[in-house]
Parts: sequence; structure tokens; C-alpha cells
Amino acid sequence: MSKQFEQLEILYKQILCISHEIKDLTDEKNFDEIISKETLKSQIINRVLLARKTIQLDENETEILEKLKSKILQSEKENLEIIKELKAETLLELTKLNSQTKLSNQYGQTEEITGSICEYTSD
Repeated sequence: MSKQFEQLEILYKQILCISHEIKDLTDEKNFDEIISKETLKSQIINRVLLARKTIQLDENETEILEKLKSKILQSEKENLEIIKELKAETLLELTKLNSQTKLSNQYGQTEEITGSICEYTSD
């Protein structure tokens, strides 16, 4: 196996590792860190795309990379499912808050009426 292939394999493994880290961060609901990890993953993917254009792989090397690619895709699919569930939960919470706000606004702006039916003034 060539040195170029080994470097490409390392890049694939980095993507897989980042994907697993994103899953853990999703469980912790650390969304700011997820965004930075996604940015890093995107940069590595760009490097992989560039490397794939320049490297000639034999059949064995291609098979190894395809297995890694399959693992990455599976991990990404799991991450997407988790994020979809979080999105649905967030939408439900927003709907509840919106309903509460509407009720609060509706009944919160009624003015208290005080006084009596007859008004007495002295001249």
C-alpha cells in the first residue's frame, strides 16, 4: 500500500471519528461544538475529494475505503435521526410556548375596572 493511500485512509478515519464525536455531542446537546465539528469535517471531506482525484487506487485499497465509507454513512444516518428527533421535540416546545404566550397576551392586557356606578362630585 502506498503512502498516499495511507494518508487517505487516515482522512477517512478522521471523518468517522468526528462523526462519532458529533453523536456524543448531540447526546450532551452541545450544539455550538457540533457546528465547529461539522466545519472541520467539511474541510477534511474537501481534502478527501481532492486526494481521490489524484490517487490511483488498486482493488484492495478501494475495498478498504468503501468499508470505511459505509461506516461513515451509517454513523451519519444515526446522527441525522437523532437530530430529527431533537427538531421534533424543539418544535413541540415552541408550539407550547407560543400557545402560552398567546394566552398570556390575551388575558394579560385586560384593564382592571374600578369605581362605582354613580359618580359624586361637589361643586
